[in-house]
Amino acid sequence: MTRLDRLVGRAASLPKTVVATASTIVLLAAAAVVVTWVRGQETTDLADEVIGRGTTPTATPSPTPTPDLSATPEPSATPEPSTTPAGGNGPVVVGSNPAPGSGQWEYAGAGPTLGYAGQIWTYRVAVEKGLPVSLAEFTALVDATLGDPRGWTGKGERRFQRVAGSANFTVYLASPWTAYNLCRSVVDIRIGGVPYTNCQAGAPVVINSDRYLHGASAFTGGLDTYRRYAINHEVGHRLGRVHVNCRGAGQLADVMQQQTLGLQACQPNAWPYPNNPAPPPPADPSPSDPPTAEPTESASPTDPSSGGTDPPSDPGDPQP
Repeated sequence: MTRLDRLVGRAASLPKTVVATASTIVLLAAAAVVVTWVRGQETTDLADEVIGRGTTPTATPSPTPTPDLSATPEPSATPEPSTTPAGGNGPVVVGSNPAPGSGQWEYAGAGPTLGYAGQIWTYRVAVEKGLPVSLAEFTALVDATLGDPRGWTGKGERRFQRVAGSANFTVYLASPWTAYNLCRSVVDIRIGGVPYTNCQAGAPVVINSDRYLHGASAFTGGLDTYRRYAINHEVGHRLGRVHVNCRGAGQLADVMQQQTLGLQACQPNAWPYPNNPAPPPPADPSPSDPPTAEPTESASPTDPSSGGTDPPSDPGDPQP
């Protein structure tokens, strides 16, 4: 009998319980090997994710910042002075970029009716706080310009009355960037990135303080004449008038010609009806009482006078 046969015989003589126990041990060992293999594979997958060899987790994107939509643009740098052809008499010289204004307004109170006949147009006068121009000074100039016989009342077609409340239009004296904000819904008044011209944008009639204080380089008629021209030109847009060109070299420019940008060989003129007689000088040379100021209001491109009812007119296309 061989050694193998003897081992088989001895195994056959072992109790059945011992055999069963041995079988169980073998099965448990096999199960342990399988579990170890599976858990090891999980650990490998996780390591691959960490070091980038497996599926890389998608990063959560950062939220996109919301842009600042401020009404007043903040220029990043002051541009160099630039020139723009003025159509006949020289360049438009644009200076340095001005700082933003205060955005606060001071309003004049009510005043007399100007003119002798026709439909009454009501208006307000406002000066931005912080400008080197008093409310009394600007109001007096607006009143004198609108009431002059050479102005828009000169043919008896209309009258003007300054009021303290709702009006057909408001004449603003505004710093350049405030003027830009008041005008931007209708026209861009910038030249070379700098707010330069005046405008009419619905009820707001906007006089750029830089033009009021310094005039326009292409206008050769003097500062007082330019100021009256600017008021009459923009009020003319509110009355429905549109731009015209020079009618002939050497003639007086029409008040609706864009004289801020060039005279086109015409002569400077501030008046709608320049041939009407000028008003006599005041008998009393002392200044009149200053207008009564109303409580100040914060600036907004929304004109507080826009609630008024306009007299019948053909408004035309508002332009600077």
